[in-house]
Amino acid sequence: MQMHVAGMQAGQMRGSLHWPDIKDVYTEMVGTAAGCKVLFTETRVIRGPSRSVVLNGRYQGVYDPTGDTITGKWLEPRGLREGGQFQIKRVSL
Repeated sequence: MQMHVAGMQAGQMRGSLHWPDIKDVYTEMVGTAAGCKVLFTETRVIRGPSRSVVLNGRYQGVYDPTGDTITGKWLEPRGLREGGQFQIKRVSL
């Protein structure tokens, strides 16, 4: 998964997630950042097969400035159980 933050204002962020290994799908992402806590969700498919990803799950992560990473867990849309863990590392383009 690759994250692109297109904008951030007053702790609200928006952008996209790219899934190169899942049929090259792009999804819209919205969320919040407060201190080191980062919460976001995928709201719709921008490009690619819509059935390839699960929308409206919750990503809950912690930003680590020393490693420039966000690490956390993904909860399925109802939030009843954990669906997996993730790590996003900052890459300069």
